[in-house]
Amino acid sequence: MKTIILPGYSAHNRDWAEEIARELSNAEVHVWAHWVSGENFDPAAELAAIQARIGERKFNLLAKSVGCRIAARIVTMRPEKIGKLILCGIPTTKSEAVEDFSAALALIPAEKVLVVQNRADPYASFDEVAGMLREIQPAIRILERQRHDHRYPYALDFKSFLGD
Repeated sequence: MKTIILPGYSAHNRDWAEEIARELSNAEVHVWAHWVSGENFDPAAELAAIQARIGERKFNLLAKSVGCRIAARIVTMRPEKIGKLILCGIPTTKSEAVEDFSAALALIPAEKVLVVQNRADPYASFDEVAGMLREIQPAIRILERQRHDHRYPYALDFKSFLGD
């Protein structure tokens, strides 16, 4: 099954996504339009582009940072098409994020979801994210990694979860 990688907002996340894609057997990176155009990030346009790319096939999603929010919206739109969902570097625990994740995680079995969060991610710590997710869906597997940054070089964790 194909894995679609939804990177973080900044263009440097493309390198991360391409590196992870090389480690997986059947993955492709979604390139955000604002990386190419230089214009503002447009979530609605990105959702439409991803939907067109996916079509009717079943797929996995691996998302980092803002990609997690887009992934949550994709899940709410097409839950039957999701094989597995990996979220890493969830960037916030604000109320709008809680709404996005609550809606999405109600539609997908907990065993199909893996969250990886760095202990001291500057955008949201492991404790913050774990607290939010445990209120939404306590059965979700959440891995804590000891990094103090927003980098997620955990290809082995991703491969293992995907059965790749």
